[in-house]
Amino acid sequence: MTETKVRYGILSAATIVPRFAKGMRLTSNGEVTAIAARSLSKAKETARELDIPNVYPDYASLLESDEVDAVYIPLVNSLHYEYAEKALKAGKHAIVEKPFVLHAADAEKLFETASEKGLFITEAIKTPHLPLYQKIKQIVDSEKYGRIRMSECIHQGIVSERTDDLHGSCRDRNPGLLESR
Repeated sequence: MTETKVRYGILSAATIVPRFAKGMRLTSNGEVTAIAARSLSKAKETARELDIPNVYPDYASLLESDEVDAVYIPLVNSLHYEYAEKALKAGKHAIVEKPFVLHAADAEKLFETASEKGLFITEAIKTPHLPLYQKIKQIVDSEKYGRIRMSECIHQGIVSERTDDLHGSCRDRNPGLLESR
């Protein structure tokens, strides 16, 4: 039995797109096959840089394509709902970059539409799938420390070579916030 790969189209040439494309290349069951952007020249440039075989002149053309099974939506936040809805109505599964949508009612509508059409939709968040969180889930499920009813995370972040660039203004407003590296 051969496994069919999910063919992803990307709706944008945003700076996060290379991370998604790289991550997809590390999987065995998905591949990026198409891209569209606000500018056709930017879509072509990004496709060339990331070795994406198909470029579409606009988002609607990509969503209509039979060569795409699912879409990754890293558009500006205010467009997440609109294009997630269009993707679902076009019969495509959707991964929507954070924040998923701007209003809870919109999320409910998207989940309802996905359910009605038998499609998958999710926010592009990896945290619940990281090994650390899987271990935490095992501990909580085991009730080793009793039945945990609530947990609160006050600050969550990453430290990388770009931390100073990413959090400089945060540190300026909150001295010492990132000093616990």
